[in-house]
Amino acid sequence: MQRRACFSLLGLPWAGSALAGHALRVAWDHYPPYQRPPRAPGERPQGLDIELAERIAARAGLAIEWRHMPWARQLLALREGSLDVSLAASRVAERESYVLWTHAYRPERAALLALQAAAQPYPSLRALRGRRIGLIRGSAYPGEWEGALADPGFRAQIVPLRHAEQGVNMLRAGRLDFLVDDPVALNALCQDLGLPPLTVQRWIWSGEAALMLSRRVEASHPGLLRRLNQAIRSLQAEGGLHELLGRYPELLAR
Repeated sequence: MQRRACFSLLGLPWAGSALAGHALRVAWDHYPPYQRPPRAPGERPQGLDIELAERIAARAGLAIEWRHMPWARQLLALREGSLDVSLAASRVAERESYVLWTHAYRPERAALLALQAAAQPYPSLRALRGRRIGLIRGSAYPGEWEGALADPGFRAQIVPLRHAEQGVNMLRAGRLDFLVDDPVALNALCQDLGLPPLTVQRWIWSGEAALMLSRRVEASHPGLLRRLNQAIRSLQAEGGLHELLGRYPELLAR
């Protein structure tokens, strides 16, 4: 089901510009604590990414029209131009043909997680030969993960998931051995579901996330990427983004 909430451009500093009348179509999915469903029908979604995106958009003088869709469909919509922005995206080469990235706006980490800690640390991802690894469809991480996927045998071990809750349920049911995702998100979801936390087996990625902008919307509204970047830099200089991130100290830990 798709929920939408649109915020007016009236009175914002760029309302008289070429972007006036174009509310950014921004996607969200159930991914606590970053993205959560609205409290009531017709309201905006909740969560850290939602607050960060709204603060950036407001500084850029832009409205947001929120659209609920899973990650894989977001990527397709960005490619087709029916979606303008996705949240919390890492820079991976496979997306360069159809998206642009803003400056980073928050930390991002990903890990290999399981129900219980391993008796011995896994020296590499390729040491997981034969194990079933759940990954949200369309997710990608730079570095070791990208390199491991170059091996067809490793790729065959990946079980595509529609969303994080599906992965947690499959892991608990013994249909997966591991999940790859942000531990903060997966354990927030486990807490919501009344389940014990998962354990980090191996860190896969530690970097920064950006907004991912469709090249099609940038072509139709030139300068949009620049405005978003200016807004991010301005808020970072003032401490506005750090103030929001401070509510989630686990994200700032390195």
